[in-house]
Amino acid sequence: MDVLSVVIGSGIGLIGILLAVFFYFKQRRVKEPLWSIRTVNLISDRVQKFPQLCITYGNSAVQNLSVSKVAVWNGGSDVIRREDCPSADQLRIEVDHEAQILDVVLLEAIPESCRVSARLSDDRKSALLDFDYLDRQDGAVFQVIHTGKTSKDIAVNGKVLGAGSPKLRKYSRPETTSSSQGPRQQTKAQPPLTLSGMVIAAVIPVGLWIAFFATLTYRLTHDRKLDNGLWILLGIAVPMTLIFGSVVIQGWREMREPKLGRFFEDDF
Repeated sequence: MDVLSVVIGSGIGLIGILLAVFFYFKQRRVKEPLWSIRTVNLISDRVQKFPQLCITYGNSAVQNLSVSKVAVWNGGSDVIRREDCPSADQLRIEVDHEAQILDVVLLEAIPESCRVSARLSDDRKSALLDFDYLDRQDGAVFQVIHTGKTSKDIAVNGKVLGAGSPKLRKYSRPETTSSSQGPRQQTKAQPPLTLSGMVIAAVIPVGLWIAFFATLTYRLTHDRKLDNGLWILLGIAVPMTLIFGSVVIQGWREMREPKLGRFFEDDF
């Protein structure tokens, strides 16, 4: 068995494994309700220091006032329908026990045919979400005005049959806070990884592992000594697999995110 045959055999084997994994995940039909949030705090516990000062929103006096953008979408490959959400545990935007929702507005729905809406509950502790369906990457952005202080005071709860509760996808940019110097500047979001970039990131560790197994197979079949060079190659292949593997996973996640442009705009 020559080196070329070993390389070809190892390459075909690894490519076969990668294709099997790829088609397995591609054909899986899963529902994955996801949500993300951005918050800017406008008033924070300063009104009470001035007894003669009264700030109201509508007819309600407020000590704290924040505006949040809440994005909700389906990151899975299977459709989420209205009947998948039990009426006793409907999907909802909810604040903690010390806060109230003052108003909720639908900023964007993709596509509009999903017929997404939000209805504020009587106790102003939650906004019930309704929709006809959410296909893959379908979702909506809501503007929520509430008396909480940070994003930790608000969450999307409820249940989707076959998927469980919505999972939080953390927003990567820092939140804005009001101050005497104006809103804090926000860093630009990193551009999403392209499909070609994901392929390149996958090819590099695959090539290293092909080289390792080809060298190992050749030395074993020819009764050659396993020298330090082989272990050095293994030491390079393992961390490169972890590094470039995380890059591919991140790129895959970004490809599954919806194109909800209003969520990323800085105007609240």
